[in-house]
Amino acid sequence: MADRIAAAEHSAAHQGYQIMVKFIGWILAVFVIAMYLSMSAATKKKIAAEQTLVDNDMDGKKKRSKKKLDKHRAEVQEIQLLLAGEISTTAELQAASDQLKADFAAARASNEELTERRDELEIQKEQLKSDQIDGKQNLAQVSSSIAHAEKNVGKLRQAIKSVTPKE
Repeated sequence: MADRIAAAEHSAAHQGYQIMVKFIGWILAVFVIAMYLSMSAATKKKIAAEQTLVDNDMDGKKKRSKKKLDKHRAEVQEIQLLLAGEISTTAELQAASDQLKADFAAARASNEELTERRDELEIQKEQLKSDQIDGKQNLAQVSSSIAHAEKNVGKLRQAIKSVTPKE
């Protein structure tokens, strides 16, 4: 019974861990996507503003505006790289979650086999106890029969002595 309780507790803890890993993975994915979308929109606005400045002021400010535009493009690329890294991490977390599910299923199957084997052994144990009780009862009957037979032998010896002439 204690094994079943321990197995149930282990099962519940493992399921909680799986849920936690999935939850963290989804939160990370949503956070990264939201960060990318918000940063991307802000960066796009900055690029559009810089492009307007370049178009409006073509003489001396052209080089400075181009540098800012390049900087913002670099930021966008950096954010895209970060997003790719986070997506990769999310995929790794999902793979780890899938592996944990497979390991848990294997452990559950093994636990079921062990439970069946334990039940079989319990039945055998009960049968052995029953056989032991039957053996003790048979031993008691044999002991009683031997005592009764010894008593009868004693009576027969006395009868033989009384019948046998004394010399």
